Amino acid sequence: MVTTLIAQKNSEVQEYSKGLSFASIEESEDLMSAGFRNSFSITLPSGDRRLVARVWKDYVSNHFDGRTKYNRKAKEYVTANAKIGPIGPGNTTLIGKPEKMGDVTHFTVWLDHDGAISSRRNRNHAREAYSILEDLVLEVERENVRLHLEEEQKNLRKMESQLRRLKNANDRYHREIELAKAHILKMEENIIQNEADQIDAQEQINLQHELVKGVKDSLERIN
Repeated sequence: MVTTLIAQKNSEVQEYSKGLSFASIEESEDLMSAGFRNSFSITLPSGDRRLVARVWKDYVSNHFDGRTKYNRKAKEYVTANAKIGPIGPGNTTLIGKPEKMGDVTHFTVWLDHDGAISSRRNRNHAREAYSILEDLVLEVERENVRLHLEEEQKNLRKMESQLRRLKNANDRYHREIELAKAHILKMEENIIQNEADQIDAQEQINLQHELVKGVKDSLERIN
């Protein structure tokens, strides 16, 4: 069951990535902490804003060697001195902002490299921004699949534990049945012995009655 679910989710990731194109990403002027700046944004198929934020921080750390700080007031994740190869090392700033919108998360990123990056200023730099957001979609989907896998593995462990309990109970029932059978056999043997003992006892009683009668008769003759 887990394998089927994983294959299904992986297929969904692949289909989503196939359908993803630059047309899925919007480039526009958006308001951020420093004012209106050129931005790139995309809608992610996950309504968990904190999950998207965590994936974004890990992605930036792993790929661009940047240190990300959270601007609590603006709800922005600011990464200074990001090393983005095609753009240039050291002086690129990434600002990411996830916003929950119903069942999805809208993610906006601003890139600054001696000024806001845009298609008008440098198309190659802008294409890197598109690539970053495409990567983010896949990373979020992978994380969703990983969490789904963890949940299904947890359910599997619960099912296996329940099966072990059932098997242990079944073994216990069989042991108790065997013990009961042995007990019944012993009781049946006891019944047979008891009935034989009753016959012996009755014979002894009969003999004792005869003895008592003889003594009584002797007593009457003396009188």
